[in-house]
Amino acid sequence: MRLFLFGILCATLLSCREYHSFNAPVPISGYQINGKVTSKNGVALDDVTVRVYYNYTKTRTTLMDTINFIITDTAKVLQVSVFDAQGRYLKNLFTGIPSPGPLPRFFFDAIGDTIPSGKYFIKYQYDAIVVKTLPVLIEGKITATSDYKGEFIIEYDALPVGEEFDMYDESRHYAGTFRVDKNIDLFLKKGTKSSTYSIVVQKDFITKRTFTIE
Repeated sequence: MRLFLFGILCATLLSCREYHSFNAPVPISGYQINGKVTSKNGVALDDVTVRVYYNYTKTRTTLMDTINFIITDTAKVLQVSVFDAQGRYLKNLFTGIPSPGPLPRFFFDAIGDTIPSGKYFIKYQYDAIVVKTLPVLIEGKITATSDYKGEFIIEYDALPVGEEFDMYDESRHYAGTFRVDKNIDLFLKKGTKSSTYSIVVQKDFITKRTFTIE
């Protein structure tokens, strides 16, 4: 069964070699990928888009979201909003008077490439009370683009390694709770050419790699 948040990779996984010329400070707090993209001849490639996909380990078969809030007062407004990992407002999912009964569940599908892969939050506020705030994982989005030197950086907000998320299938049925593994898949594309790499990130150190577009 394909999970709602899983992406389908369309290229063969390739190996990559370590790259040491970036000047970002080491060590860091959390996870970060510093990459450089070149042609087969070693020429730096700009405007290469980088999509981030995750690998998971199933940790439980019961929801982390155990808050069962019951709506009884239909005179109050429910507002459901999406925030990024830094707490910045991104999008409104619902504002209105909900029907009596259990708090409805809302999903952030993130259609298109307007946001990068990574961790987000859905906040449910009923009248003046924040009922709950749920973490959501989005993947398969353009998360970085190489500059004129062929370099790009994927920062910690897009690398929530070790964190757990409730996930749902395409029918929006709960499929389990999964932990993000250290093995990160990157899909690089420039024009009609693309490559997919699988790399293992290390906590509190910058992972540096050079990638080649085939």
